Amino acid sequence: MIHLFREIPFLICLISTPSILGADTPLRGTLIGQSSGDILQYSCNELDDGDINCDFIQIVLSVKATEDEWPEMLEEFRMAFDEDDVSLGEFCDSVIEPVGRFMADGMPADTSPYNTDQLDMSQFFQHARLDIEFFAEWAKAGQRYCETREFEDLSAFFRLGHEQDMKTCEPFINDYSQRYTRSTENQWVVSEPPSGACGIINTSRFIREEGHGILWRHEASKVITNPEATTGLGLNCSVFDESITNYEWNSSRIRLGCEYID
Repeated sequence: MIHLFREIPFLICLISTPSILGADTPLRGTLIGQSSGDILQYSCNELDDGDINCDFIQIVLSVKATEDEWPEMLEEFRMAFDEDDVSLGEFCDSVIEPVGRFMADGMPADTSPYNTDQLDMSQFFQHARLDIEFFAEWAKAGQRYCETREFEDLSAFFRLGHEQDMKTCEPFINDYSQRYTRSTENQWVVSEPPSGACGIINTSRFIREEGHGILWRHEASKVITNPEATTGLGLNCSVFDESITNYEWNSSRIRLGCEYID
């Protein structure tokens, strides 16, 4: 049973817009993807031939880093450390040293004295003020490594940044349009010819929610008809995903774990 509070917006819609009570086409709405929690907004209009054209805005939030990526990153840091990579020394001179002075001086508004020949630190310090507690801990970890030049301290320094990235989400916004043809009373499917060297057929569709005449969900999917071919960039067509992504109007909460948006 759908929770009463989920019904309220649709009851209001039924009362305030009686002209769409008999609508048998998707009109507009916001759906939530069930795999990654991405947001899909759509707005459709009917064409002269009976098809509909739908404009979409997709907003995807994805974390910058995961725990699974850490071992590989740590190995890269180990290789750079073992090879005595000069960039680590330059990092201490051009970043950590001016950061230490900036912190010791009380994070003044004028950041120009802390610029180096390699870096303009003004934007970096502007971001630092947004999370002073993390920045102070990060700076201390960097100073510790630059004093000891031990790998354990280097690892601890980069681990702080990685943990911050695991709590940071990056938004991606994609807008596009698709044309749909009615296939049954309760379904509209994409009406487009195969495209590209891979012969990709878009099989996405709107499906009317049973028992809710004006509510629709969306399935995003495609079929690769020529998987043996390669794209202009040299990618084998078989690598493209053919799984179905479901977008629901009555989605449950999806936890992303974002504390920051970058």
